[in-house]
Formats: sequence, structure tokens, C-alpha cells
Amino acid sequence: MAQPLQIPLSVILNFNHVYYFHVVATEGSIVRAAEKLGVTQPTVSEQIRNLERALGTPLFERSSMGLKMTDAGRLAFGQTTVMFQASERLLEGLSQSEHPTPRTLRVGISSAASRSVAADFLMPMLQVPDCLPNIRSGDTLDLMRQLRSHELDLVLSENPPPTIVGDGFKVVDLYRPRLVAISAIPREGASLVKDPWHELPLINYRPGSPFRWEVEHHLRERGMTPKLIGETDDALFMLEAVIRGVCIAFVPRSVARDAILQKRVRVLTVLPPNGISLNAVYHDGGSVAQTTHAVELLVAYARDQLDPET
Repeated sequence: MAQPLQIPLSVILNFNHVYYFHVVATEGSIVRAAEKLGVTQPTVSEQIRNLERALGTPLFERSSMGLKMTDAGRLAFGQTTVMFQASERLLEGLSQSEHPTPRTLRVGISSAASRSVAADFLMPMLQVPDCLPNIRSGDTLDLMRQLRSHELDLVLSENPPPTIVGDGFKVVDLYRPRLVAISAIPREGASLVKDPWHELPLINYRPGSPFRWEVEHHLRERGMTPKLIGETDDALFMLEAVIRGVCIAFVPRSVARDAILQKRVRVLTVLPPNGISLNAVYHDGGSVAQTTHAVELLVAYARDQLDPET
């Protein structure tokens, strides 16, 4: 982990030097940075050297392969990213345009959650006035770090670790998915599998998934040992495999909802509610209206549309 730089308080940083560093770090190349800035490569190199001298530490490792940020460089880039994003937002907020550009709502959803929640769960975000949702998925820890550095406005994640959230953040319990075991309803003329638990194999969640423990606990309590043919956290893939008659699977009921209504799959069993939840995490007290409104819409949608019986 990068250690804080020991910089004398008397040092005054040159804004141009900092900006040139940020562009080089973003572009990953002095050549591309020079093109973007409209200056020569020696000018960019000199600005970076001046900043490194002021900070008393190298920000890049230079080699025949190009530039690579040092630990100090990565720390500095995290700060300049916040700094210049804030300046962009200031300009947007002060714009007197008759038709202002919608404010971007930067949303991160953990990879596991994005594969386990029906796509339409995110639809309410499209209803936030004067807002352009920018949705990305990634590892929970990475998304939380981006939230801390204000690179994201909102993170949707399954049970975020308390040590990552910490003070200054608000956590809202949006949705507690309820798993259902499903098997295919055969097409007209095909025979129905009478005992799916013994005749069909199982696709399960990967080890480490909170759903994996829940499924194994259910099977173990009932003495069931279906043959395992695959592991994935992608509930939509599980659903498609079931529809094709390949296996049985446990998926969130919201994922299987339409297939159940269309009689493409049948429900074998419904697991009881559990401690797994999808949470909205955002800055407490400093959140803009769009973030708060988006969370309110998600809460209402989950209450009215997803697993209303739970």
C-alpha cells in the first residue's frame, strides 16, 4: 500500500504541473498527452520533472517499455482525479445554458449482484429527472474505493464489508433476493421429467458466493445430492440452461419471474428469506438530489415489483 508522501507544508504546487501530470497519467503516454495538450513532448516531460522535484519523489518509472506510475504516482493520480472531476462538475453546475446537460449519476454495481439481479431492477434510474446514469460493474472492494474517492456517486453491492464502508456513508437495504429451485417445463409433445432432483444435474454458484452456502445447506438438510455439472455466479446463464432442459438451478425469484409466468420453467421449491441483501451505498450528508432520488426509486421498485411475497 502506498505510504503518504512526506511533503513540507511550505511547498506550493504549480497547477499546470499537476494538470500535465494528470493528463499523462490518464493517457499513459507523454506522446499522447502532448497531442492532447497541444504542446511538445519536451514541454510535458519538463513539467512532470518540475512536479517530481517539488514533491521530492518520482511519479513515473521510465523504461524502454514506456511509463509506469510509482506508488506515489498512483496516490497522486487518485487525488488529481477527484480534483479535476470536481472542477468539471463546478463548471457544469455554474453553466447558464438554456438547456443544461443532464448530470451524470455514476453508479457501480458489484459483478456478483449484476449477474444475480434482473436487468429491469436498474430501470428506475432512467426515471431520475435531468440525470444520465452511467452504470459500471466491478469487484466490490474496487467499487467501494472509487466511492471513497468520489469517482462514483452510488454503489449497489451484496452485503458490503463494514470496514470498507466506514463512517460518512449511508447504507440502504434495497432488496433481499429469495432463491427458487427451478426446472424446465418441456415443449409440447416432450415428456415431463418426473423427479428432477434425481434425473437432472445441478448448476451451482461458485465457492465463496453467499448463495452457494444457502443452496448447499438446503440440499444437505434434505439429503439431496444432485450431480454438479458447473459453477457460475451468472443467474441469467443458469436460467437459460434450465429452460433448455440441461439442469436444475437455484436463482433469485426476480430473475425467473417472467419465465415462470410464461410457463417455461416450474418452481420446485422456494427457499426461506436469508441474510443476503442488495444494498445501496453512498456518501451520507453530501449526496446530491439525484443520488437520493435514485435510491428512493430503487427502494420503491424493489418493494412493489421484486419478491412482493417476502
